[in-house]
Amino acid sequence: MYKTLILFLTMIPLQCIAEFIELTTTADFKFGPDISVRKGCDTAKSKAKSEAIRKIYGEKVSSAQLLSCKEENSEKENSNCVYHSFLWNTLEGEIHSARLISKEVDSFDALTRCTVKLAIIVKKNKEENDPKFDFQVKLNESIFRTSDDLRIAINPSVKMYIAVFGWSPEVGNKVERLFPNEFDDENYLEDFTRIPTDQGLSKYKLKAQFPIDVDRTFADEHLIFVATKKNIKWFKSYDFDDFRKRLSEIRKPEKRVSRITYRIVNSEISVKENDAK
Repeated sequence: MYKTLILFLTMIPLQCIAEFIELTTTADFKFGPDISVRKGCDTAKSKAKSEAIRKIYGEKVSSAQLLSCKEENSEKENSNCVYHSFLWNTLEGEIHSARLISKEVDSFDALTRCTVKLAIIVKKNKEENDPKFDFQVKLNESIFRTSDDLRIAINPSVKMYIAVFGWSPEVGNKVERLFPNEFDDENYLEDFTRIPTDQGLSKYKLKAQFPIDVDRTFADEHLIFVATKKNIKWFKSYDFDDFRKRLSEIRKPEKRVSRITYRIVNSEISVKENDAK
């Protein structure tokens, strides 16, 4: 069971546009000796928040967007990837607050399990997207190697302001603005556009770069596209949680958000594997 608290905003008299839903969720995460208890419990907390979002918004918010965290020919999931997977899943779900009720840590065999229980308040936006305000995005590839050019195609349904952000969780928790930038500063799009634009290509390129000191065969990185009806002055970078909060401040009919995940293959590991054969 969960409680629903109705929020009336004074700027929009007599119109309920959001509700706060309070619920309790429990989640656990199993991890090996290479992961600290703190990191394992943080992952369990992210998993609990993701479950809360799923309960409020439905299956489509979580299961379809969980990232693949298993190495090729391996049943073991990378714990960092699992943590970021659940974090990524809460991007459009507005967690108002989360309070830790209990935490239990126990060990069995060579694994440790952290189980957490959270009291979570989710802000559910009751407004709907403007169906006429939409866009399509596509990358030139879905799998890249270091130094490969990355180019984005955007097809807007109407005139709109577009901002593109990149998030590389293996590098850190920063969401970086890729477009508009000092070389491509015109982000009011009306027709099909590629980024970098044809004019911008002579000044800069977007290139894939495998994260340093990551001993894996692949790394997933993410692009977040935010279309708005008004020109938003975005900062160059945000902490993930701050970016999520900034998105929640823009009313749903005034924006459209899309996400794409792409994979970068570790060329060095691939070369070593081929040499071994």
